[in-house]
Formats: sequence, structure tokens, C-alpha cells
Amino acid sequence: MNKSQKLKCPYNVEDHRFLVIKIARTIYNQHNLPCYIDLDDLIQEGMIGLLDAHGNYNAENSAGASLSTYASIRIRGSILDFIRSQSFTSRQLNAEIKIINNVSWIFL
Repeated sequence: MNKSQKLKCPYNVEDHRFLVIKIARTIYNQHNLPCYIDLDDLIQEGMIGLLDAHGNYNAENSAGASLSTYASIRIRGSILDFIRSQSFTSRQLNAEIKIINNVSWIFL
């Protein structure tokens, strides 16, 4: 898809802004995030994911998936990548800490 075809895309990024806010709020409320990560940061990263999805979406090769379905996966992934990049520890250590915390609740 060349640049002129992308500009003629019938989907507007602003039409899917609500999707970014919904996913960002869900992640912000469900996960125990560090205090230095704000909801605004998650929304900003989600908008980057939405722009990426909008640029890469191809309706002809989408296998029937709508832009919002495709974008929701890209938005969530972009937000989770941001959260992981802000962590001071590795994924393995985070998994071990989670296991330890779950076990400690059982014995309390």
C-alpha cells in the first residue's frame, strides 16, 4: 500500500480513540502498576499502537477482522510493552515475585 492509498483510508484514527482509553483504563485498573506509571502514559502509548495498527491494517487481507479488532490487539501490546520497558527487573524475576506473593497469601 503506497502513501496515497493510506491517506484515502476510510478509517479515521479519532474514531477509535475511545478504544485506546477503554483498554488503557482496563490495564490500569486490573494490574498492580508502579506509582510512576500514569493512566495518561498508558493512553499515550495506546495511541501509538493505534497509529501503528492504522498504518498496517489491510482490509483485503484481514480475514474478515475489522480495524477495531486488529487495533485492540496492537494497542494492548503497545501498552504492555511500555509497562515492561519501565520495569527495573526481568520478566523471570517478576514471575518469581508473583509466585512468592501468591504463596505468602496462602500461609497468612
